[in-house]
Amino acid sequence: TLYFLTKTPATKVLAFEPSEDGLRQLKSNLALNGLVETPRLEIIPKCVGDSITGQQVTLDSLAERIEQPCLVKVDIDGGEVSLLEGARNLLRSPETRWIIEVHSKALQEKCLELLQTANYRTLVVRNAWWRNFLPELRPGELNHWIIALHLDNSLGWHER
Repeated sequence: TLYFLTKTPATKVLAFEPSEDGLRQLKSNLALNGLVETPRLEIIPKCVGDSITGQQVTLDSLAERIEQPCLVKVDIDGGEVSLLEGARNLLRSPETRWIIEVHSKALQEKCLELLQTANYRTLVVRNAWWRNFLPELRPGELNHWIIALHLDNSLGWHER
């Protein structure tokens, strides 16, 4: 959230934080960086998934708040597929780009399948070579990122 507010010209940043502790930390970091009152930020204290409930929203349900072009950066530790399933309309937009962090091979494969079915070109970014010597301290099978650009707007980017 801090990066997108301070290092990009994004006109709107939506931050989702369902946990009270995470929300306190986010607000504290915003205050330390003088960003509490920025009109560019909207904090939504809910999970993002594939249905609308008291504690969850879908990206599609927020369509009127999402300006194009947009970048969706996802790090939700297991809910990636649910998020994509709740973003079917957003996935149709050639101006939407995705960065999705995944922590298991199964999640990675399912996310790749959903993105590629939605006409996205994908690239999996694996851990840096030095992780062989300084392993990732977070639990989990792996820590990869999926980068996805719509084929109608891939700007000559080549799949690997």
